[in-house]
Amino acid sequence: MTGGGARRSASSFFVCVSCSLTFSLEDCLVMAVGVGKMTLPSFQMKGSGISGIIATVIQQKPLPDDHPFYPLIGRIVAEWARLEHELDLIIWELAETDRAVNSCMTAQIGSYAARFEVISALAEFRKRRNKAMEKRISALKGKIGSLAKERARYIHDAWFIQSSGDGPNDTNEAGQFSNFSVTHKKFGFLPITEEKLRRFTQDIRQCAEKLSTLRTDLCGEPKP
Repeated sequence: MTGGGARRSASSFFVCVSCSLTFSLEDCLVMAVGVGKMTLPSFQMKGSGISGIIATVIQQKPLPDDHPFYPLIGRIVAEWARLEHELDLIIWELAETDRAVNSCMTAQIGSYAARFEVISALAEFRKRRNKAMEKRISALKGKIGSLAKERARYIHDAWFIQSSGDGPNDTNEAGQFSNFSVTHKKFGFLPITEEKLRRFTQDIRQCAEKLSTLRTDLCGEPKP
């Protein structure tokens, strides 16, 4: 796009161009996507039959410091830490050795899935694993696995306020910019609501409580 320029800033902008056009296969239309504050050029494209060019700037800014999402994201981190601690407690009690010594080992286990493998092995070794118990363990592992994928997005994807620049009709939506992956087949800005984050924290807490019940059933009454 000739005749225009861009000034760098901390925000991200995307330029969407819509037009009515009549052109041959040899003609081409270029869409420019920039990072920074975009200065839109005024120009004419001759020889291609393009007319009626309308440009819309979409701006993405970081969440303000007092945005209500921040404490909710913190809740997600805290509730997940409690969930992983419940898994550690099951391992410590099934191992039937000093908790501090056991913590030296569980601290090196990097994922919830590996913790479940240890729990299944210890339950088998202690002869507390039967079909019903294994079904419960497997169901919890599956549920926590789906939560882990969603948690990873909330923790690792960037948060923004997206503005359409449409004056009084501007939506100013809060959400995340999602990166495409094999397991997460979405790309671009995804609006997120406070209610969705609150429900997610409750889902994590419910799984932690189910793990606590599982610990009692596998190991007996919780130890102080």
